[in-house]
Formats: sequence, structure tokens, C-alpha cells
Amino acid sequence: MSELRGVKLGGCELQEEIGQGGMGFIYRARQMSLDRIVAVKILADHLAHNPSFVERFQREARAIAKVNHPNILAVYDVGQQHGRHYMIMELVDGGSLAEMLEQRGILPPGEAAELISQAAKGLDCAASRNIIHRDVKPDNIMLTSDHVVKVSDFGLAKELDSTMTETQAVMGT
Repeated sequence: MSELRGVKLGGCELQEEIGQGGMGFIYRARQMSLDRIVAVKILADHLAHNPSFVERFQREARAIAKVNHPNILAVYDVGQQHGRHYMIMELVDGGSLAEMLEQRGILPPGEAAELISQAAKGLDCAASRNIIHRDVKPDNIMLTSDHVVKVSDFGLAKELDSTMTETQAVMGT
């Protein structure tokens, strides 16, 4: 999808591809109206025509948007333009916990506890809004350059409602 460099999508000018996931690509972009750098997640072309994947993509955006917490990756907008489904998000500049672990190996206990605590605070806030992540792993824990945790990728999130009974199970990875 490198051909998207320079394309304008959702009020953002795409600058460079910075990542890939199971559902699509992530670009660094400039949000023109606010003159700020953001991340734009774009649903892969081969999934964009599948209603269940489009719904999952939109559900992820709606789930994250309901949670305003310093340890949850912020979503600014979601939409579709020129046949491309996109999500505009906060850009995190420090990589993932998985990348950190790959580079550094086992973390000192105090540092690990601090990162886990931050992730738990974000997940607790999401749970208080009836959103269960269901895919917590080092790849989905982003870090700012100041080591602030941002829980990301709510693509498997389950929104619980007040009608859910105790016998219903929430399943995921």
C-alpha cells in the first residue's frame, strides 16, 4: 500500500506506512485541519468488501472512542472515503512492548510492574464502560517515548450490555 503516500483520506495527508496488522495498514499522516501528526489505520483492500470485517473495524473504533484514558490509544475519527475504510488515531512514538522485549529481553521487575500497572489502569477504565479487550498481548501494548503505556487494537473487543447474564461467556485470545 505504499502507493498511498501523499493521498488525502479523512482530512489527513498520508506520509508513510509505519505498520501492518491482520486487518490492514497504518500510516503516519498529517491531520490538515489541526496541523498535527496522527496515525491512520486503513482496512486492507481484500477485507474492505466483507461486511463482517468492515463491522469489526468500525466496532473497534467505536469501542476505543468510548474510553477516554491516558493509557488507552485515542481514536479521533472513523470513516470511509474513495472505497477505503480508515480510522484516525493518536500516533504513539515509542513502539510496542513486544518490540521492547525483543530488543531488551526480560525487564527488571520494577519496570515490568510499572508497565503492567499502566495497562491495567487503561483496561480497568475500558471495563468500567463495559468494554472487554480480549486480545491483550505485548504487540497491543504501545509505548510513548516517555514509557507511557497505550493499550491498542480493540478489534476483538466485546461490548457488554446490561442484559448479559452470568451464563453468557466472553471468549477471545
